[in-house]
Amino acid sequence: MFDILVDVALTAAVVMILYVISESLSLYEEYSERKTSRRREFFRKKAYAEMDRSRAEKLNRQQLWRQFIQK
Repeated sequence: MFDILVDVALTAAVVMILYVISESLSLYEEYSERKTSRRREFFRKKAYAEMDRSRAEKLNRQQLWRQFIQK
């Protein structure tokens, strides 16, 4: 009788440990996805900012060239 209770308790403990591990992995996966998403968004914004800056520099050069030609 005692052996059966020990077996049931050990089985329950193993099941709980496996459940905790699976939940932890699930939470880590969600965290990793959010982190990757934030990183992707950061670099996308950085790339757009770089394109905007490059476009503004080009327009500024064109304006300066037009002013030079008009003089």
